[in-house]
Amino acid sequence: MAKKKNVPKVQTPNSRIPNQDLPRNNVKFSFYYDRWLKSYSSSDFTNYLNSENMYGKYITELFNIIIPKITKDWSPKTQSSQFLHCHKVGNDRAFRRYSKAIEAIHQIQTDQLDLWQFGFTGSLRIIAHLSGDNTIYPLLIDYHHLGYDSIKYNGIDRSHYSFCPIDNYSRH
Repeated sequence: MAKKKNVPKVQTPNSRIPNQDLPRNNVKFSFYYDRWLKSYSSSDFTNYLNSENMYGKYITELFNIIIPKITKDWSPKTQSSQFLHCHKVGNDRAFRRYSKAIEAIHQIQTDQLDLWQFGFTGSLRIIAHLSGDNTIYPLLIDYHHLGYDSIKYNGIDRSHYSFCPIDNYSRH
């Protein structure tokens, strides 16, 4: 007859996984307005680009840096030097420039919108409506920082820029 051996009890693994706190977003983005990447040009504003390469550079910065940082770290009450370029667009020349472009692109009235600009270093800015539930609705991209007068950005001649990603890539 076989000898009885003491076999240690198999321990049941702890099936309780500690709750991982998911980050609580202060804001969220909604891409309801699907023409927000459409280009527009007037006498004092353009967001046309020079080339596909320029678009690639900006769109990568937009989705890899700006949108994630705003989603994770920004709130409308944030008063921080890292968010100096995230602010409400005042009722001024910039508001009129942006409104004209938004109305042409989306066929909507801007007088009831709470327009904000979002950006960090460089010229790239998202122009968006910020709703009461902290949802950001992008309406326009100001690639060249032309909404606001700036010696640094406004001196370059962009009249020959003609690349629009929506016109170039759309399958209409």
